[in-house]
Amino acid sequence: MMSSDEMTERVINKLNEHRKKVSRRNEIVRKITFGIVDNEKKKGMGYMNTKSGILALTASMALIITATVSVFSLNMGKNITPEHTEMTDIPTTDESTEEMTDIPTTDESTEKMTDIPTTDESTEEMTDVSTTEEFTEETSVPTEDEVTQQFRELELHEDSKRVYDTFDEVHEIIQKAQQEYETNGAWLIDREKYMPYFSDSEMINSLESKSYIYHMMLNSVDYFNTAKGTMIYEGMGIEFQTNIAEKYAYEKENNCYSYYYYDEKLYHVSDDNRTYYISFGGQKSGFSMSNNDRLVTASDDGYDVAIQRHDMTNLVIAGNSCLLPQSMAMSRLSMFDAWDIVSTENILGFDCAVIEGTHADNSFRMWIDIAHGILMKYAENDEVKIETTSLELDGEVEKKVFDATGYTEK
Repeated sequence: MMSSDEMTERVINKLNEHRKKVSRRNEIVRKITFGIVDNEKKKGMGYMNTKSGILALTASMALIITATVSVFSLNMGKNITPEHTEMTDIPTTDESTEEMTDIPTTDESTEKMTDIPTTDESTEEMTDVSTTEEFTEETSVPTEDEVTQQFRELELHEDSKRVYDTFDEVHEIIQKAQQEYETNGAWLIDREKYMPYFSDSEMINSLESKSYIYHMMLNSVDYFNTAKGTMIYEGMGIEFQTNIAEKYAYEKENNCYSYYYYDEKLYHVSDDNRTYYISFGGQKSGFSMSNNDRLVTASDDGYDVAIQRHDMTNLVIAGNSCLLPQSMAMSRLSMFDAWDIVSTENILGFDCAVIEGTHADNSFRMWIDIAHGILMKYAENDEVKIETTSLELDGEVEKKVFDATGYTEK
């Protein structure tokens, strides 16, 4: 039999061997755990921008740690008796993670072992990627609400003219409309919302559809920038082109009279007489006004006042007759019970509302481009007075400059 001293020495030796095995296991576990973190960092996963990536990484590490602690507990329970535990001061299962293996608990793993920030801190501390709110502010990407705010509600037409006490009051609303335009831009409406009405038999002649057409004719120049084409006006052939944003335009009548607009000057040129003269532009570019204020009554003189916006096309004939038919709208369509939208028709690739009505004992028909408010054709008592024969919108337009060589200024 062994002596007491021999028994004690043998137990101590076995305990020392066990500690060495545990130490080797701990080192392996640490290498595995930190090796995964290092490999993930090399792959870039340690610095993922999304919280889900960080959570996935942290969860995988916690699983390894939990499994490792369980192995230690099983080995210790199998190899060490309670008596030996007390003798050798081997940590209990509850203490093993912290005191023996120095592996943090699952709750502590993110902060103590890997230094990976918590989910709440990840965006700011680890990745330095701005939050959603910061990203929106830095890049000035408009929100859905901000995009929607660029459109205003369609103003339904009032058949009764608004009455102002004096002409000065009328002048005031014009000034306010100009200020509104400079501050907030044009009074735009959502065309995509109303254009389908014209393919709906129940909506095509509704108050909404009529108000839409009226608005588009009064404000057509807010819905395109360049235009190039030809037209017939009272039997006269017209060639025209304009760039609203760049403020230049060109127009030619029957190959005998031309107009050039640029640098806020309009050149009136007679090709037959080889003469020209210059008038000056530079008026305010537009205004944002209620459609129901465009034709009003000033009670101090009793007259109806038609408020026409400056023709931003800078074309002498094609502007107010075709591209910006505001005069036609106020003279023919201001009384909604005098006309109807009867159908649609495609002219030159443009879907048009076909309107029939009466004015000053005359019947009329007009074809209005639904998307832009351009007058494509107008007939009175079945005789065509105005007709657009070619039209291109928002394409390239050449700037034509008048060459005064051989011409005399009047």
